[in-house]
Amino acid sequence: MSDSKPKIDQAINELVKEEKLDLLIPREAALYANQEMDYTNKIIEKLNKLN
Repeated sequence: MSDSKPKIDQAINELVKEEKLDLLIPREAALYANQEMDYTNKIIEKLNKLN
């Protein structure tokens, strides 16, 4: 996990900049979230490109 943490952080930071997000939280921490607000697949795509 410690080896992948920098790549995860990079993928998240890129997504936040591209999507101009002000907040990104784990789904489990949200009381409700519209499915359109789920960025999991986009983060996975970015991670795959980094590997």
